[in-house]
Amino acid sequence: MDRSHRDVDASRVSASMKTAIALVLSAAAIMSAHAPQAPAPAAPRPPHIVLVGDSTVTEGSGWGLGFRQLVAPEVRVTNTAQNGRSSKSFRDEGHWATAIAARGDYYLIQFGHNDQPGKGPERETDPATTFPANIARYVDDVRAIGATPILVTSLVRRTFSETEAGKLTSTLGPWVEAVKRVGAAKQVPVIDLDAASRALCERLGPAETARLNVKKDDGTWDTTHLDAAGSLVFAKLVVQDLRRVVPALAPLLRDEVAVALDEPADLPPPFPLLAGTIRSKPEERTLAMGRVYTRALRLERYARRLTHNGRQPDLAALPPLVTSPAIFVAWDYVPRQPPPDVLCEFAEGAPSRVVISLPGDAPYRESREVQPLTVTFDRTRIRELLAPYEPDHAGVRFVAVLDPARLRAPSFLQWMPTAKCPDTPGTGPMGTGALIASDDIARWLAPSATAR
Repeated sequence: MDRSHRDVDASRVSASMKTAIALVLSAAAIMSAHAPQAPAPAAPRPPHIVLVGDSTVTEGSGWGLGFRQLVAPEVRVTNTAQNGRSSKSFRDEGHWATAIAARGDYYLIQFGHNDQPGKGPERETDPATTFPANIARYVDDVRAIGATPILVTSLVRRTFSETEAGKLTSTLGPWVEAVKRVGAAKQVPVIDLDAASRALCERLGPAETARLNVKKDDGTWDTTHLDAAGSLVFAKLVVQDLRRVVPALAPLLRDEVAVALDEPADLPPPFPLLAGTIRSKPEERTLAMGRVYTRALRLERYARRLTHNGRQPDLAALPPLVTSPAIFVAWDYVPRQPPPDVLCEFAEGAPSRVVISLPGDAPYRESREVQPLTVTFDRTRIRELLAPYEPDHAGVRFVAVLDPARLRAPSFLQWMPTAKCPDTPGTGPMGTGALIASDDIARWLAPSATAR
């Protein structure tokens, strides 16, 4: 066969091979188009962290508030810590059942302060026997639901020794060591907050550490609990160690506070508290002395704030009083000099008494039925009660908690200051009040938070 014939045959073979390959590729494409597609892998769910402990873990007086600020926004944090509870009473009172029902992925557990002697038999535990047994049981319960327990030793008390300069005194040592022993025996991560907080305070020294203390209502200093600034300081210590003991959480933990919530423009406004004159005389001047928050209004504002920022509202994370049916009255305007035509007894400090006079009672007299249930002037407590749903609470002087079931219309809400009336020398403090009219109470008790 000559060369020309070989070239022609080769070209024919090459064309045939190309046709066959094209047919195979076309068939493969058709089969691929009709074949079932493998589902795309689901995005991992953001972790859910549950905080368990006493008041030094809460968001009102512990490191819980700072901790929430130091985790990524997509991380869900449920704080079930309760004031005054020990490893024993937290379980006995049902708070542990609530924590487990939250079905978190990680549980940070800290007890010790209220397990010590002097707290009563319903709370006290023995650091050699009952306390480690309680902590071990918490660990087992968390693992039983497929979650990860993380033990935290107690926040140190910021009391410096009178004999050893620059050193803190603490009686928490046996309970701290018990937590470490349980962690080693159960192979559980341990965040040694006791050691970290002790080292920080001793490095700062007594003067600088005193800035972290909280002033109590009686004027003395609280060296155990925390305000917002202290909460963030000690939460950073928790986060630093959490990053080390649980590396999987490290990308979701921050060194500085998260960006503040972007406040929605359509938050339903609180009800105004009008004071200074009798509401039945519209020609006289009235002043907006404060704001009133019903339960429905509180929860609606809370939900809107979080959903506006892409977060899931979590009622279990709120203090129980915030979700209760109570009505909160926040006083946030106390003038230095009373305006004209307004009752003159205003005080910049905390009033000595707050009552509600029932219909028929004369103003400024002792009420037959004392309201409110509680009045708080403590800045930490005010923040705990208002911050979840009200960003503007820095100027609130005090918060009164009213029982809606005991409201009668009309009523006279009265607070007794310590200032004297400048126009009547020699007189004692008389009191300042607001007439709560029938229509006001009807609005407060309406089912809808936005009823106006």
